[in-house]
Amino acid sequence: MISFQQIRAFVYVAECSSFTLAARRLEVTQPAVSAQIRTLEESLGLRLMARKGRRIALTREGRFFFPQAKKLLQLFDQTWSALEQFRGLEQGRVTVAASTIPGEYLLPRLIGAFKQLYPGLEIELFIGDSSEAAKYLAEYQVELAIAGAPLESAEINCNPLATDELVFLAPPQPLLPLPSSLTLTELKKLPFVMREQGSGTRKAIETVFAEHGLEPQQLSTVMHLGSTRAVISAVEAGLGVSLVSRWAAEESLALGRVREFSVQKLQVRRNLYLLTRSDGALSQAATAFQHFLLEQGRSLLGDNPLAANSAAKCSGGSEPPEAESH
Repeated sequence: MISFQQIRAFVYVAECSSFTLAARRLEVTQPAVSAQIRTLEESLGLRLMARKGRRIALTREGRFFFPQAKKLLQLFDQTWSALEQFRGLEQGRVTVAASTIPGEYLLPRLIGAFKQLYPGLEIELFIGDSSEAAKYLAEYQVELAIAGAPLESAEINCNPLATDELVFLAPPQPLLPLPSSLTLTELKKLPFVMREQGSGTRKAIETVFAEHGLEPQQLSTVMHLGSTRAVISAVEAGLGVSLVSRWAAEESLALGRVREFSVQKLQVRRNLYLLTRSDGALSQAATAFQHFLLEQGRSLLGDNPLAANSAAKCSGGSEPPEAESH
């Protein structure tokens, strides 16, 4: 007989391409995971996985079963969590995907405050770029997602959650002498460190630069990096300048490892968004966390005209980040 423990083991191994990593995620031994997969294959009479060196590859049957198994697992988790309402949310699990900035700098504080209200609930957080966070949600791997860009999809609803200010960073003065204020023409001549494709920060940068007549190819980009922390480290090392979230830059600015400069007529802010699937199925625990995030987000948004304008636009298309003159 097939069990949800077997299905969960299969999904985790398929996602991790590794029995070892899946075992860590499940908090069991590797032989226990192997036994679950073997029993599942025997029950189905099909081979779902094949070893390729140290990696695991899905067979044709496994590739067919994988998306269906994820949906079954998501439905099981939602049903199980929904039953927690009868125990006053004393137990349960919420799965969340987030892009780098909210995942590393915003959510830890909010999760801590939420856990004080519901100490029995478990929060499982996956961090990637904005497109990865949306993909986790669309593929039923998580119930909620937070991203740095709105999503153009009929299957996804999104609400502004918090305002993120982007600041220009340069290395300490001895490494790269610069005035405190530059023009866009002067900015084009500087070595620029950029986030990777799919990053919400990168989308915000490219959008606001394009509004001021500066295309990405006109920048003297010296490297593309996969995290904001890596970008800041590159700036600290004197490899170039960049534009990053103020939340991410706070520590480096306070310690004098980087310095802030301005670009004339540019002050960039963007919204971070809470994403949910439009089919509306949320567990009781996820619903409680969603309401908590939106409530806390009101104080983080403040008096922001960007947020007021974007609420109606969010589900139907993207709006550019806000660039203010100063």
